[in-house]
Amino acid sequence: MRGLSDEELMELIKGDDPKLAFEELMDRYASRLVNFLNRYTGSRETAENLTQETFLRIYKTRQHYEPDAKFKTYLYRIATNLAIDEFRKKSRRREELREDFSDSKSENPGPHEKAVSAQRAEKVRECVMKLDEKHRIVLVMKWFEGLRYEQIAKILGVSVGTVKSRVHYALKKLEVDLKPLLNGDK
Repeated sequence: MRGLSDEELMELIKGDDPKLAFEELMDRYASRLVNFLNRYTGSRETAENLTQETFLRIYKTRQHYEPDAKFKTYLYRIATNLAIDEFRKKSRRREELREDFSDSKSENPGPHEKAVSAQRAEKVRECVMKLDEKHRIVLVMKWFEGLRYEQIAKILGVSVGTVKSRVHYALKKLEVDLKPLLNGDK
C-alpha cells in the first residue's frame, strides 16, 4: 500500500475492504494534521479531537470522494472547516499556541537565557493568537505547514491573491506588534 498515491488509496477505501488503505492514509497524515491543528487552535487536545473528526468525516463520506483535487487539499479543507467551526463555538477563546518559538542559540542555555527565550516565545504566541482567524490560518498554513499559496487558496476556497494579501497583512501586523521585542524591549 505504501507505493500507492493518496488518491489511489481513497479509491480502495471506497471498496469492500477499506481498512488497510484507510490506515495507510491515517499513518501518512495524522501527525502532520495534529501539528497543523495544534498551531491553529492552540490546544493539543482540541487538535487531536479535530484530527479524529476529520478522518471520521472522510471515512463516512468516502463514497462521495472524487479525485478532482489532491487528497491533501481535500483533507486540509475538511480539517480547516472543522477548526474554524470549533474556534467559533468557543467564542474566539484565545489559547496559547503550544509550539516552541524558542530562538535560543546556545546548545545548553542557562536559566537567564531560558527565561528570556520563554518570555519572547510567549510574546510571539500572544501576537499570533491576537490575529483574527482568517489571517492566523493562512499564516499557520504558510509558515508551519509549508503549503503553497495555491494550496491554501484551494483549501480555504479563496483566490491566491486573497491568500497573499492575508499573509502580507498578518506579517505586517506581527511586525508592528513584535517591534518592541525586536528592539530588545520587553
